[in-house]
Amino acid sequence: MLFEFLGTNVSMDDIERMLSNLPRLKYLELVANCNNDVVNGQRWQMKVKSLVTFKFMFYLSVQLQSQDLDSFRTSFWLEEKHWFVAYIHRRLFSVPYFTVTETDENFRSPLYSTVTTNTIFYESIGKLQLTETCGNVNNHFTHVQTLTLCVPILLPTLEKTVNLNRVQHLILRFSIENFPIKLLINEMPDLHRISIEYDVKNFLKQVRCETIEKIRILEISNPFMDIDDYNIEQLCTVFSNIKHLHVDHICSTIQIFDFLDRFKHLSTASFHYVSWSASEEEAQQCRLKIQSVLDRIRRLQRLNYTYRFDCLSVHIWI
Repeated sequence: MLFEFLGTNVSMDDIERMLSNLPRLKYLELVANCNNDVVNGQRWQMKVKSLVTFKFMFYLSVQLQSQDLDSFRTSFWLEEKHWFVAYIHRRLFSVPYFTVTETDENFRSPLYSTVTTNTIFYESIGKLQLTETCGNVNNHFTHVQTLTLCVPILLPTLEKTVNLNRVQHLILRFSIENFPIKLLINEMPDLHRISIEYDVKNFLKQVRCETIEKIRILEISNPFMDIDDYNIEQLCTVFSNIKHLHVDHICSTIQIFDFLDRFKHLSTASFHYVSWSASEEEAQQCRLKIQSVLDRIRRLQRLNYTYRFDCLSVHIWI
């Protein structure tokens, strides 16, 4: 059961009164702005010893020191229940349930905790963004599934920072020119999703139009890019097994259907068809034009697909 108290600070007395009305409670999750009296492991032990799980995030108004966590370092917490806590930036929280899962190269583990090693905090990172060459990173992120690169980083340096075997989604936010992107992709056996947010043309140049069969999801996410910046035919050659396509820049009706025709294995696709600055009348005209073509193709070819428009994009299920 989840309880949130994010208004005025609550005290330990307030929480004890609440728990006294829930004698059969077995699973408790608390998120609250709290008085300092909640930093008392012995007092909590009396109230939560019958619980199966107890998770909390307490926002405090005071700074804590390492010795303030001593009451959470007893055999009850560490051996009997295996409930661990950590403290950073005036937040006292359960580990690993409320640990950070997204970060960058400046990540630091909590200042104080009851865990025996800080490894768990690095293992909890599922999304990592690298904005510099990360030469000063002293820890290894072993469970990153989404990796964002904002600068070119040499493979040996990257391997010291990230376990590339776990990466499933690669986001590229820099020019691929003179960067061995194909080599990097080959070092990611679980990779199945790529987001290219800067330079599709140089990406295609660097991979030399060689097929990358394992990619199933492709996102082209630079709204300021022109469709003429790359060749759709080359893109389809490189990414021959795409099932889900998202093109986040303006495409003409012809270009939308060029994508749909060339990507043979699509299940879903979405395309920007109008800019933010377009008037409602202009957007409506674009929608009607695309809708007319979609309906006509569906009638003539008897294709079983559906579509939906929002204010900027058309989403198609094939």
